[in-house]
Amino acid sequence: MAKILVIDDDQDMVESIVSILKDEGYNVGYALNGSEAIKKAKQQQPDVILLDIAMPNMDGYEIFQSLKKEGLQSPVVIITARQNGAMNEKATLCLDEGAYTILYKPFDPDCLISLIQKAL
Repeated sequence: MAKILVIDDDQDMVESIVSILKDEGYNVGYALNGSEAIKKAKQQQPDVILLDIAMPNMDGYEIFQSLKKEGLQSPVVIITARQNGAMNEKATLCLDEGAYTILYKPFDPDCLISLIQKAL
C-alpha cells in the first residue's frame, strides 16, 4: 500500500489524518516539525506528502523548498486553514512551484482520501 507522510505541528490534526488514512489501508508516517519532516521524507520516500503551510520555525514553504532541494519527487498536498493572507500566499507559491494541490481546513475525510488517490 502507498506510503503517506503527514507534516503538521498540530498533534490533534496529525492524529486525525493518520487515523483516516490508516483506516483506508495506507502506510502513514508523520513529522511535527521541519527538520524531522525532511529527515523522514528522505528515509521513507513517501508516495504522497501532506504538508501544513503554517508551522513554527520552518514554515511549510521552507519545508517544501528543502524537499525539492533533496530531490524528492513525491506529490505534495499543501494543507492550510487560511484562504487569504501571508500563509495562503505561501501555499500558492508552493502550488506555482510544483505542489500537487491545496487542501483547505476543515476538510471532509472523503475529500482527503480522494485527493490522495488522485495524487498517486
